Amino acid sequence: MKKKIHYKALVTYLSTDESGLVAPLSSGFRCSVRFAFQNRDFIGIQNFTDTELVFPGDKANADFSLIDADIFIKDLYEGMDFELFTNSDKIGSGIITEVYVL
Repeated sequence: MKKKIHYKALVTYLSTDESGLVAPLSSGFRCSVRFAFQNRDFIGIQNFTDTELVFPGDKANADFSLIDADIFIKDLYEGMDFELFTNSDKIGSGIITEVYVL
């Protein structure tokens, strides 16, 4: 089953020196997505649109699919910012550039 793409975003990944990524990422990477003013994290699947691999410290455009976020999807808007985490470590931040109509 293919997941629906909810939004496109420009994401900035922290470098290894900033306690961010230590290895490159590829499409399909899953992490926690935290939006401001939300009481919970969502699992997000990233698919990179411009490149195959993203390295620590890079910026990349990515399509995101959120898992179990149906109640929150209607509140997404262009310009909304968010942070990315693995476990409790922040690995990057992003800003929504396009919301797809579902």
